[in-house]
Amino acid sequence: MKRLVAVVALVGVAGCAREDWRALAPPEGVNAEVAVGTMTTVRAGHTATLLQDGTVLAVGGFGSWYLDTSETFDPATGNWTPRGNLVVSRQYHTATLLGSGKVLIVGGYGDGGATLATELYDPTTGLFRQTAGRLVVGRAYHTATLLRDGRVLVVGGNSGSSAPAEVEIFDPADESWSAGPALGSPRLTTVPRAVGQAERLAEDLNPIPHPFP
Repeated sequence: MKRLVAVVALVGVAGCAREDWRALAPPEGVNAEVAVGTMTTVRAGHTATLLQDGTVLAVGGFGSWYLDTSETFDPATGNWTPRGNLVVSRQYHTATLLGSGKVLIVGGYGDGGATLATELYDPTTGLFRQTAGRLVVGRAYHTATLLRDGRVLVVGGNSGSSAPAEVEIFDPADESWSAGPALGSPRLTTVPRAVGQAERLAEDLNPIPHPFP
């Protein structure tokens, strides 16, 4: 698991456009590196999401232009495998693992600026498809937080011309988007400190049918 966490940190947080990725897997107290296979596509500004089977899904980003490609990393073999293409090319989006094992792709910048399009990745097929609903406000650099009832709270970001105050909530049951309580102050990026706080924010407009601790 240490090896996999390191891959997520290097690929998802660093986001450097390099093909020669390394995974850190040192024993306790030992600083060491373990070389792994190269990515199939040079990318930056992408996402890296840990899937339920232990592999890591890298999506989109920017290479020579906005990317629609994806690939998965298998820590058991150290190899990268190409997967399906996004419907809409994008970078600086979010990718949130849902309870179903699917991954929700939200917003980002693409050919037309900040996109409204949202997609679902199905790990059983390796393919993407657009969701039934879409964002009201296109945005990138936002956050997307999985709530304990399975919905996803999208907050902040950049719409291309401003930082949106609008908050939106995705319901995987019917793939719909609904409005959440607007931010008091628009902001480029916001990080809820705990899922409980994110749920309380969503509850203000769209109550969650279970008690909070």
